[in-house]
Amino acid sequence: MMRFVLGTLFLSVNAFAGDFTSSATENALIAAQSEPELADWIQTMIPVRNRAGLFYFPTKNLVQPEAQALVLERLLRAEDDSAVRVALAYALDGSQLIPWEKIAAESDAKVRVAMIHLTKIHKGPDSSALLVNALQDSSTEVRAEAARLAGYLPLSPELATTLKAHLSDSAPDVRALSARTLGWKADPETFEAIRPLLNDPEAVVRNRALQALANIDPVKTKAMPELAKLQDDSHVPLAKRAQRLAE
Repeated sequence: MMRFVLGTLFLSVNAFAGDFTSSATENALIAAQSEPELADWIQTMIPVRNRAGLFYFPTKNLVQPEAQALVLERLLRAEDDSAVRVALAYALDGSQLIPWEKIAAESDAKVRVAMIHLTKIHKGPDSSALLVNALQDSSTEVRAEAARLAGYLPLSPELATTLKAHLSDSAPDVRALSARTLGWKADPETFEAIRPLLNDPEAVVRNRALQALANIDPVKTKAMPELAKLQDDSHVPLAKRAQRLAE
């Protein structure tokens, strides 16, 4: 019964609070009043490293609405170091997005990257709009992650246009991941926009571009004169991919 009441209160606060941080603080206060032991634990919990060396919280106790409210509030309070805040962001379930204005104010790019991951879970128009903004971020890491995450969303016209623009991004990872995402969507109109990347100076970009083109239109890709050159590319995986396509 208590969880039902709290869920109702969360929705009420989120619907009428004008400021995201104030809403998050209020939600956390409600949760702490209901679950004081949970609140104490979440305020002091410490992440551990996984096999990849990244921090995370190895528990299923963060899935309930009260826990989510408390995790979000701790993240926004910004009293922890970067690694802990990244773990907090990845512990969120995507039931609500952090506004881009709040994310953009974060000085640490790794925290911004972790915060935009919620678009993959939340999805929908708000997620697309957030990634459009993230693709304009000054950090290569944030832009690359935004291009990657866009592959998990239905592409809005604005997001698709932004990804096309980032096929000429200064960072190879952003170019490569923009091509990959557009290739996943298999929109024939993006074929010619991606094609110039077959001559990109970075092998990772050339490889992603060829993958994308083959996914969009394998017949057209096989007929491209560029394919002959790519079969002798110094990047062995790319050369083998081109050889397979040419068969």
